[in-house]
Amino acid sequence: MPWLQEADCALLKSWLQNTSVPSITSAVDGKIYWCNKAFEEMIGYSEYELTLGQGGRGTSWYQLSVSDDSLEADKKMTEELMAGRRVEYTCRKRYIPKNQNPIWVELHVMRWPREGTDVHCFLVIILPLHQETNYSTQIIMDQIKLLRENQEIILKESTRGNIETLAISLARIINANPKPAAMVFLFILAMLLGSELLRAVETIKKLSGFSVPAVKEP
Repeated sequence: MPWLQEADCALLKSWLQNTSVPSITSAVDGKIYWCNKAFEEMIGYSEYELTLGQGGRGTSWYQLSVSDDSLEADKKMTEELMAGRRVEYTCRKRYIPKNQNPIWVELHVMRWPREGTDVHCFLVIILPLHQETNYSTQIIMDQIKLLRENQEIILKESTRGNIETLAISLARIINANPKPAAMVFLFILAMLLGSELLRAVETIKKLSGFSVPAVKEP
């Protein structure tokens, strides 16, 4: 690596600062030391807010992360880095941009220095995943969760053949959630109700107050 070894430090700093790949450096406790412009644009917070805001405490990457299993896995992997059992790792998780919905990202995290017992910082590269995929995946996950929470009502009414009552129950659930929820509900209902789905769709359209895509009877 003769060119890299001889490269001017200012050149490398400019590259990191202006690359379109979001990047940060952080402490072992989650404190963010630095971020580049691409990360600021992705997350919606300025470098000052992330590093020195909130009375000098800044905002840790724990606070920027959705608290779920992926965050716990991320924490476990950082423990592996600190213990010297790993030098780097890759994982997927959700970040929470300022005043926006969570987004899926893929992280590559490397400890520095790469060897030894002391870890000075983590060097992190973030790759945002496709936004449409993020949105669709999250809708499906959220609506499957809703269906599981309400499966007793759905199965009970579909077993009885009470389409009107079932449609009313589903309309209430859909009205409390974003409109795209209807697509997931209809897909699953098609398997549950078969030809009776057409009647349920018409009732849901009247009760929900928005247009549900037409479904042709097989």
